[in-house]
Amino acid sequence: MMSLYSFTILFNLTTFTIGIPRIFDKFTYVAKTHIFAAVLRIIFIFYGTLSEQTIVFYLSVFIICDMLANLLLIILSFTLLKRRVGAYWWKVK
Repeated sequence: MMSLYSFTILFNLTTFTIGIPRIFDKFTYVAKTHIFAAVLRIIFIFYGTLSEQTIVFYLSVFIICDMLANLLLIILSFTLLKRRVGAYWWKVK
């Protein structure tokens, strides 16, 4: 189970995904992203409880929701950079 969950590390770019929205004062976007992932996780866990799923189902739900939250934050950060700095943000001083 731990080796499967370790795949979420690939999507965990904490300094980038938190730092960029912090620079542009967009904390609400970060909060909304985490709330969306948490609500989705609760829905699937509720479904898993009602349908008596195995531990693999619950592990998959946690992996997918964590990866989704981090992926959404990465997309948000790139979008903010493109809007505020420009398409070639890596060349701007």
